[in-house]
Amino acid sequence: MKILRAVLVVILIVNLLPLTSLGADYVEVAPCIYYDVSDFSEGLAAVTLTGKWGYIDKTGEEVIPLKYSKALDFSEDFALVRLDGKYGYIDKTGKEITQLKYGEAHSFSEGLARVGIDGKYGYVDETGEEVIPLKYNAASSFSESFVVVGRNKTYYFINKAGKEINTLNYDQVYNLSDGIAVVERHKKSNSTIGTIDLFETKWGYIDKTGKEILPCKYELLDVPRDFKEGMAAVKLSEEKRAFDVKWGYIDKTGNEVISPVYDEAFDFNESFAAVKLGSKWGYVDKTGEEVIPLKYVNASNFSEGFAAVKLNSRWGYIDKTGDEIIPMEYNGASDFSEGFAAVNLHGKWGYIDKTGNEVVPFKYDEVRGVSEGMAAVKLNGKWGFIAITKVEPTPELPSTPTSEIKVIVNDKALSFDQPPIIENGRTLVPLRAIFEALGATVDWNQSTQTVTAIKDDITVTLKIGSDVLVKNGENIKLDVPAKIVGGRTLVPARAVAESFGADVEWEPATKTVVITE
Repeated sequence: MKILRAVLVVILIVNLLPLTSLGADYVEVAPCIYYDVSDFSEGLAAVTLTGKWGYIDKTGEEVIPLKYSKALDFSEDFALVRLDGKYGYIDKTGKEITQLKYGEAHSFSEGLARVGIDGKYGYVDETGEEVIPLKYNAASSFSESFVVVGRNKTYYFINKAGKEINTLNYDQVYNLSDGIAVVERHKKSNSTIGTIDLFETKWGYIDKTGKEILPCKYELLDVPRDFKEGMAAVKLSEEKRAFDVKWGYIDKTGNEVISPVYDEAFDFNESFAAVKLGSKWGYVDKTGEEVIPLKYVNASNFSEGFAAVKLNSRWGYIDKTGDEIIPMEYNGASDFSEGFAAVNLHGKWGYIDKTGNEVVPFKYDEVRGVSEGMAAVKLNGKWGFIAITKVEPTPELPSTPTSEIKVIVNDKALSFDQPPIIENGRTLVPLRAIFEALGATVDWNQSTQTVTAIKDDITVTLKIGSDVLVKNGENIKLDVPAKIVGGRTLVPARAVAESFGADVEWEPATKTVVITE
């Protein structure tokens, strides 16, 4: 079926009229009333009141009741929830696809989810069927079509059919990342605590066939480092370094491509890694060259081309050339996500864009990164959500009397009991008439003042008074809010354009919009 494209006078004359500047705006879509929340994932976010968890959508509406003792993010259309001490899975309508009977469980990954009862683990598929029996003593989530499982102190790689591919003779095996898995061996040391023997732990790496590509000779703190972008940070432990262990980097062949000289080292991201020597941070590339001098007192990895760095007592942002793009003037700074970063000024958090412009005022006590156009914010001890949207360039509409504007859809002229109006230079049109002419089903919810339109696999929702339209979970900023005039919902023409498409022509001589499917 031919996909519809945008219906909008402004698009027709985009090459004839000047564009407004790019920017961003925000709207509070869920009030700060929740004790805790998760980030939005696949269009929904878990929220809790009085100890019970449920889910809201991007309009702030509670779509799955707050009744669970625990609720995780949606992953691959399903969410892990707990009720009365037992775990199970629900879909986005709240329907349970498995019984809530498991003592332990993980989120879905690559179509399967790990579940456990009484210390035995297996996997369920998206129908809730236990496709790999609960027989393993240890198990993790599928990655790159394989997973590491353990039984009777022996580890295996298994595939999605449950076939044991390799026997892995290590004391611990971790999941695949970038085609490589971290392994560990335990060796009895010469030291004891009383009568208790102590063991040394050394780390190495194997590929998905079980072949050892790096022997177990590395020492890492806390948790082993996975390969990222073909590189892994390692701490070399040799006799000559017994009391001065340093970080370096290896590639997938086992070569130490960056010598172990650093006191701290981050994983590579966007081809750069933050490293620390003494008390100063800087950045290296994959050849080991220090491309940005080690002069910062703190630093984060690059994200979307920018890195947050701290100089003296203030945070700012640099680009990959090391240029200071956003001045060092903040008390705190987070990574950029979806074009925005949370920053702290005088104890309050807000958001900036990549030009350094303030897009959300500094008024929140705590915030999180932007996810799917939404950000969790905390005010007076409670959490809520704001929608942060980029304002795309839009042309100015001509000051044409609305009575002269005609709309034709599929060779049929539309008549309106409430004609289009112009407000703040934008043409507002009756939403229902155009949506229905394009074959969409339109529903009006009086209690929430929300209109919902559905066409094929596209669902659009819009609240009266809101300047954010939600299309399949994505927020779209409107030029002006939707409003009711003469008993009809009027929206900016751009709302129609961003919702369903059409082949559109503008006939300036007759001031007519011609829409054809």
